[in-house]
Amino acid sequence: MTPSLDTCAYCPRLCRHVCPVAGATARESATPTAMASVARLFHLGKLDAVTALAGTALCDGCGACERHCHHHVPFPSLLREFRAELGAPAPEGSGIVLGTGLPADLPRFRTCAEGANGDDGALACCGQRDGFAEAQPEAARMMAEAVTRHFEGQRFTCASASCARWLARHGADVVAPADTPRP
Repeated sequence: MTPSLDTCAYCPRLCRHVCPVAGATARESATPTAMASVARLFHLGKLDAVTALAGTALCDGCGACERHCHHHVPFPSLLREFRAELGAPAPEGSGIVLGTGLPADLPRFRTCAEGANGDDGALACCGQRDGFAEAQPEAARMMAEAVTRHFEGQRFTCASASCARWLARHGADVVAPADTPRP
């Protein structure tokens, strides 16, 4: 059986706790289950395309849910396909570059790309991915504030310069790759 958004629509939200948008905004509508249910309702003819696009807008595609999924559903890819089916433009590349050679003594923030492949999705995304901050400014702000609170004033590194600038705008004491002192 090929995984589909229907699998997520009927899932008991096993990935909810790793979704950075759902965690930061505390909105049930930001969970993968809720967005999959929107897609299902559209396919059943119960929602129009405009409502369905709005109902899936809170996914930033970071992949934390996919990594955690017990059913191996590629949720971000399936949701992108669903949005394309409705005529939504594809998101532009995030431009995230994984950092190397950062000081080991600083706490490390996982960027979206790292979060999607890491071992704990709690900090998979800061809200600055693929234009998400422009499309969903309130949710993105809450995500940046959640990351900042997680580090509680402690200095940390971020492998993406654009994410580091975004987090610094929201009060984080963050070091970007270009800011990293050379040994």
